[in-house]
Amino acid sequence: MADPRPGNNPLPTLFAEPVMSYRAPMSTQSEHRFGVTPVTLAALTIARTAVNVSRRFTYLFVPALARALGVSVGAVQGAVALQGATGMASPLFGPSIERWGRRRTMIGCLMVMSAAGLIGSALGGFAAFTVVLAVWGLGKMVHDPALLAWVGDRVPYARRAAAMGVTELSWALSLLVSAPVVGWLLGHGDVRLVMLAVGGGLAGGALLVIRFVPATSVAAERVVRVVSPWAAWLALSVPARTAVLYSFLIVVANEVFLIDLGVWLERTHGLGLAGLGLAALVIGGAEVLGEFLVIGLADRFGKRRMVLWGTLLSATMYVMVPLFGGGSPVVALGFVFAAFLGVEVAFVASFPLITSLAPGSRAVLLSANAGAHAAGRLSGAALGGVLLAVTGEFLPVTVTCFAFGAVAAVVLARQIKEDRDDGVPV
Repeated sequence: MADPRPGNNPLPTLFAEPVMSYRAPMSTQSEHRFGVTPVTLAALTIARTAVNVSRRFTYLFVPALARALGVSVGAVQGAVALQGATGMASPLFGPSIERWGRRRTMIGCLMVMSAAGLIGSALGGFAAFTVVLAVWGLGKMVHDPALLAWVGDRVPYARRAAAMGVTELSWALSLLVSAPVVGWLLGHGDVRLVMLAVGGGLAGGALLVIRFVPATSVAAERVVRVVSPWAAWLALSVPARTAVLYSFLIVVANEVFLIDLGVWLERTHGLGLAGLGLAALVIGGAEVLGEFLVIGLADRFGKRRMVLWGTLLSATMYVMVPLFGGGSPVVALGFVFAAFLGVEVAFVASFPLITSLAPGSRAVLLSANAGAHAAGRLSGAALGGVLLAVTGEFLPVTVTCFAFGAVAAVVLARQIKEDRDDGVPV
């Protein structure tokens, strides 16, 4: 029988062809406290690390990639921007993930992304590299909602933040893995070796999911295929749609800050490449600590509360950087650390919260959320560049970041509540 709460029905009136729906299976005694076995959780995390490597490896090596491909730095930056823009198509695939199934979608994305890397490696050249990046970008934005929906289906809400926090470690791990490996490959070969290595890693991730990630059980009741992504979006509850707005706002705030941070550090404190590398390590350390805080505290402290406090911390610390960090790079980086700690806590704790808002159509909501993240990054990057060019100062930039963060916190506090019983058995 369908759940009568708003937004919880798996889109029963918007379909044309019958397919089987998915329902979370009962936990077994062999499963870890997360609700899934440690081996399954490790397989998901490793596979997602491979996916994230395909997204993060470019940023540190744009000049080296440009030299290896024989093109300008701007051309490589354009290819990276295209990869990010493909994420805006993620909402179009939410209904398809509901129809195809989470595990099947994960495997399909990993295999297509792997094939793209291997074919691009064989072809070589800038055109092939650009197409491969676009395929990898779109694949990530379909794979990640499917993975999060799978975890949401199987892990009880009381333990979901810990499980999702473990998979989110893949974001920091991907940078730690890709930086030395890609640097070595570019020093001993060309971009073909990089595409080959990433493609091989994605293939390995697909094999791990096939071997260690069980399919979700098939329920007796039937649903049918969604007519359109727009109809699926309209079927979501108001709190679910509001959560997508929250994600957009906090991503814009963070991206505006990040896009101008390096320029300010260089102008104010004279940081060169080594200093900016240190800043990247500070941000990476904040991400890892934030993920571990969510793993250890969010299920006990409350996901919504963690998201709210993380949002407020990051918004406040944005402004503190130019106000009190202008005299010392150590103080500035301390505030940067606090800002990224807050935003990472908010990001990671928001995923289990969001999965509770639409139990019957988690993939639809998570795909829309991924699209909001992509749109927020593009909007924030554009807005940050304009603000710095117009004002010439970092303080107005950070005040704008604070405003976006404050609005996000108000939206969260007024419109989004936790549903601690979303149908996944304990």
